[in-house]
Amino acid sequence: MKKLLFIWLLYTFLLCSVIFSQEEEIEERKRIIEEERIWELSTTEISGISGSRSKLISDFQARTNTEIYYGGWFTYSHTFFKNADKNKNTQDTLRYIDSYDLRLWTRIERPKHNDLVYSRVKFFWNDREYIQGRYIAAAKEVYDATRLDMGYYEKKWNGLKHFRNIKLTLGRRQFRVGRGIAYSGVNDGVDLQLNHKSGFNFDISASKIIRSKNDLDSSRPYPGKNWSRRYFYALEIDKKWHPKHTIDVYGLIQRDHNKEVPENRNLEYDYDSEYYGIYLKGELISNLKYWGEFIKEEGHSYATGTNANPNLQFKENIDAYAFVLGMQYFADKLYGKPSLVVEYAEASGDTDRQSVSNTVNGNLRRTEDECFIPFGIFPSGAASSFKFSNLHILKVGANIKPLEKIEIFKDFMFTYEYYRYKADESAGAISDALADLVDKDIGKEHDFIISWRPLSDLKISFKYGRFKPGNAYLLTNRDSKTYWNLSTTLDF
Repeated sequence: MKKLLFIWLLYTFLLCSVIFSQEEEIEERKRIIEEERIWELSTTEISGISGSRSKLISDFQARTNTEIYYGGWFTYSHTFFKNADKNKNTQDTLRYIDSYDLRLWTRIERPKHNDLVYSRVKFFWNDREYIQGRYIAAAKEVYDATRLDMGYYEKKWNGLKHFRNIKLTLGRRQFRVGRGIAYSGVNDGVDLQLNHKSGFNFDISASKIIRSKNDLDSSRPYPGKNWSRRYFYALEIDKKWHPKHTIDVYGLIQRDHNKEVPENRNLEYDYDSEYYGIYLKGELISNLKYWGEFIKEEGHSYATGTNANPNLQFKENIDAYAFVLGMQYFADKLYGKPSLVVEYAEASGDTDRQSVSNTVNGNLRRTEDECFIPFGIFPSGAASSFKFSNLHILKVGANIKPLEKIEIFKDFMFTYEYYRYKADESAGAISDALADLVDKDIGKEHDFIISWRPLSDLKISFKYGRFKPGNAYLLTNRDSKTYWNLSTTLDF
């Protein structure tokens, strides 16, 4: 009887690990895809260069000296998974996801007043097919079904005594510092940009995470949607110190004001962090771009108690770091305009963490929290989609336009990317709960990407990723995991 009970408990633990690991990867991949879509749509925010206007609106514009632009953007995406648990002998839980993403935007400008109002509404829904049957995930995505994607007011002042221009933005918009590793996302807040005549540019912002987003710490009681309360305060200064080189320094304060439901007076979950970064970018020689960013993380987190007394907690210091170095060469004079990219990134880990972001099973008491936990995005491969914590990543890639001489295929691009992953601390956790052996070898991945724009308002893309687990995984979880994604995007 005890043997059967042990087997049942072991099976339950492994099953929960697989489900939790897959949901973590889906959530991280979703954030990366959202970041890509925000950048695709960023042209709709630029004054006067995109959008449609009807005759009625043109007549209104002539009478009021107001310019009104509007448009839409729709993407259908089919994503297929195989061996998500890295074990070909077990049945996959989730087979595929069909997602539909519609965004309608409006931009109202007043050129004489140097201000504008921008709004964008998002309609999102998806279907998921499980092996056990079909499940429509509308209820799970209810907060993403219809919502204000962006909405802000922007005001500019030009030709001031000490500043070339000043720009103030209020509302829901994209916030980021540096390359967007420490912090990046659409949130609610205020942003003030000042371009000084000396060449220094200042960016001061205060923002609050949208409450409908999932919280970082999933061990907090009821950490789900409509409960996120994190605040970000940032100061960023950049200067082009050479015609081909720019330096950017920033400081970011993150404060956790989340609450537990129900309130647990014996356990604290607050994670309050500060980030200090320096970001360099430029061109070393003709067509050879470089970038580098170093981030130091400090602050305080609450550590897990002992097994004998899990409610005994201590407030511990955060001492973590991350950096990325990269170069890309553009061979514009060769056929197909190929480019080559090499990038190395590292995020520190913590030896006693069993979870990279949770308080429960997180850092142990009387030890510094050395795990880097970002609030931004760092793409780590299509199939793996690791969070950038306790990880070393080497990326080598190339892209080319092999059919540029054919008019309809002139924007057809093929990209290949190779990733090699290692843990910073072999005993510490990464975002994939299945990598639970004490070994730094996480694995490697090959990604193939095709993007094609047959028409100016139509884009088709295909991604294939194959992740091969390393020695950090059990022998039963070392089969290759594959990921396919086909998406079609229409601008109108």
